[in-house]
Amino acid sequence: MNKRKVERVDDGVAITLSDGTGGEKTEMFDYLLAATGRRWPSSSPIHRLPPWG
Repeated sequence: MNKRKVERVDDGVAITLSDGTGGEKTEMFDYLLAATGRRWPSSSPIHRLPPWG
């Protein structure tokens, strides 16, 4: 089973993953950008915005 842990720490974000051999590896990042995969409904005003450019 792959174990994952994401936590806020003083220096940013710590992400801990299992390494497949029973150990863990933790990496530090300044920030975390996450996408939830949620779709906007077609009636949402965001779909009516003009294209960027």
